[in-house]
Amino acid sequence: MIAAERVVSSYTRSVAAAGAVILVLVSLAVALVPGTEAQAFLSDWASAVIGLTTAGFILRTAFMYRPGEKPRRNWMLIGAAVTLWAFGDGIYALIESSTHSAPTIPGPQDVFYVAGYVLIPVALLMIAYSYRRLVDMRWPVFVAGGLTAAMVGVAWLGVLQPSLETTSGQLAARLILASYPLAVVVLALGPVILILVTITRLGTGRLAWPWWFGAAGAGVVAISEISYSYLNFHTGYTSGSFVDYGWMLGYYLILVAALLERDVQSLGAPS
Repeated sequence: MIAAERVVSSYTRSVAAAGAVILVLVSLAVALVPGTEAQAFLSDWASAVIGLTTAGFILRTAFMYRPGEKPRRNWMLIGAAVTLWAFGDGIYALIESSTHSAPTIPGPQDVFYVAGYVLIPVALLMIAYSYRRLVDMRWPVFVAGGLTAAMVGVAWLGVLQPSLETTSGQLAARLILASYPLAVVVLALGPVILILVTITRLGTGRLAWPWWFGAAGAGVVAISEISYSYLNFHTGYTSGSFVDYGWMLGYYLILVAALLERDVQSLGAPS
């Protein structure tokens, strides 16, 4: 067994530590800056910048692989998806900064969010599928499918359906607010769980390290999306609230996952 100190590079440790410090400082700044408009401005733009930074590190991981290798394509798709989400955050921030009010739903930011949700499951499912010759995929599919269905059921029955039934407003906006949490769970968190269960079946612990962080990141984003939808249904969301911290933390955890993927794969095939 290879010690963790030999797997995790000093570069990864340094970037992860710096990212954690920046995340804490940004969160404190958003919480302490006077005025709701200043909080919204700082939170919106911080989320966009952190998202773009995460996308950059993901693409750096992709370029570790040679042209033509499937992992390079898959990680580039993940990087493209995160880039689209970050652009959506940037458009949201630009609209709110210039109009001093939250963008309408649906709005131009939703084009980028939806496009990201188209790319992310394609990349993640291709990664899981690449292990099909090494693992019997029936058990991972069963576990990931069951957990995903359970999470969708809890989100729908516990939060989304009651909110749809007890609130009124534009139908398109309400449907979009309900769909984003489900999209995160079904299209991002579910496939990550599938990868995690598949790799764990190989009995090689370190290969799963990036995906533990990926699952945590997708889970935090899913909780944030559910909270965002609930608050919007009940007119309680404002930029700079606790929900924004969740999105930034989700981006950070995905960034760490990309860093660990470089370290794990740089060791080559496990002995």
